[in-house]
Amino acid sequence: MSSTAITAVVEILESLPDSVQDQVMNHLRECLMGLQQESDIPNVTTQQTFEETDAGKNLVRTNNADDLFMRLEI
Repeated sequence: MSSTAITAVVEILESLPDSVQDQVMNHLRECLMGLQQESDIPNVTTQQTFEETDAGKNLVRTNNADDLFMRLEI
């Protein structure tokens, strides 16, 4: 998703009444917590990535969000 799309989503959310924003945020929290409970966090790949990045290995630097999304091809 491009930074333009993210900005559009944020603008839509911000235009909603506070009570609706709260409902959306609560739903997202529940979804994310459910995902976390369903998986082994961190898994082997994630743990290895943490160790490598902590050591300064396999890092990809980007200039800004658009550059990041372009490199990720999203």
